Formats: sequence, structure tokens, C-alpha cells
Amino acid sequence: MANQALEKEIKERKRAENERKQNKAALRNSEEQFRNAFENAALLIYSTSGCYEVQ
Repeated sequence: MANQALEKEIKERKRAENERKQNKAALRNSEEQFRNAFENAALLIYSTSGCYEVQ
């Protein structure tokens, strides 16, 4: 009984670690895509508030 609980805990921790790794890789990919888009933009990129004030 205790072994089954331990096995379940180990599997859950491995699953969670794999999920964290996938999320981290997805974030790196997203950041790279954004950085590339910004660095290679032919036009000026700027941010505005809801009142269209340049920030």
C-alpha cells in the first residue's frame, strides 16, 4: 500500500517536472519570436495607453 502511494507521488512529481520543462521551453520560444519580430521590424513599434499616449 505504501509502495503504491510512493510510486504515485514519484509519477506525479515527474509529470509536474516535465510540464514545467515544456512550459519553460514554450516561454523561451515565445520570447525569441517576439524578440525577432521586434528586432527585425521595418517600422517603428511603440506602445500606447488607452488614450493613445505614447508610453
